[in-house]
Amino acid sequence: MDIDLTSMLDVIFIVLMVVMCCVGAGRQSYEELSVRNEELSDQLNETENMLKSYQDMAEAQDNLVEEVAIIVLHADYDADNPADREMWLLRTTSEGEEELGPERIPLNNGSRDEAFLQIEQRITDYLDGNEGIPVLIRVDTERILYRDYNQLDAMLTKLQEERKNLFCTYKAD
Repeated sequence: MDIDLTSMLDVIFIVLMVVMCCVGAGRQSYEELSVRNEELSDQLNETENMLKSYQDMAEAQDNLVEEVAIIVLHADYDADNPADREMWLLRTTSEGEEELGPERIPLNNGSRDEAFLQIEQRITDYLDGNEGIPVLIRVDTERILYRDYNQLDAMLTKLQEERKNLFCTYKAD
């Protein structure tokens, strides 16, 4: 009896080729996954470094708030009625004091000079309470009328000449 092994060899070679292709594809996907894993690991390390940097910056900011007093002056007005204006005064707290919320000071034409005297008094009181540390005043000039800006700038310039620990910055968006 003569057994023809040709067809069996064909089947074995086909199965062998399928196995080799699967192993090659598995090896290729393993290499792709390995490269992707390295990329993700690099991204994770970069993110951790950024997080540490942000934490250091937050800690530095906390230390800065303890070493620098900050006042923010924000002016606003109604575009339909420019006579209806206001100034917002925000101050950081000194240690041990209650939190100072934003204070609204109306700048109506009739009480404009009184309002600026009130702002000057609030700033002077704040400077007196924070002697020995720098006081930074940030003035938001995006929505301020020219006449109010001039009066505020003159007041702050006068205060800067009187106090050596007062620094002003102006911001217009």
